[in-house]
Amino acid sequence: METFVEQFLAGKTELDTLDDFVDAWHSGNSPLPLSSFLGMNNEEYQQWIIDPAGFAACMNRRRETYSNQNQTHDHEPARRPQKKRPPLLEDAARRKSEPLRYRSQCHDSRRDAMAGYH
Repeated sequence: METFVEQFLAGKTELDTLDDFVDAWHSGNSPLPLSSFLGMNNEEYQQWIIDPAGFAACMNRRRETYSNQNQTHDHEPARRPQKKRPPLLEDAARRKSEPLRYRSQCHDSRRDAMAGYH
């Protein structure tokens, strides 16, 4: 079950349904404390108890930030930025390593031949 905070941030519920969640906690047998059942951290829970209007303003700001961060456009899929090495460095690194690799293979085959392995 999603907590009140998770549902609120996702836009599935409004602040006025908070009391319904509290009633569900009272009528249920949840082993969780009320703050955890609602999905609040200690600061949010204390603010809700002491300053409900401040809590509402804080939650509305969080919802706005949450929706802006999770907003995706159908025509623009979310992409992870890729690091790309300049092609010249990539080619130079590849060319530089090839002779070494060839040299080590030749060295190994000569050593094996001298030791009687084929």
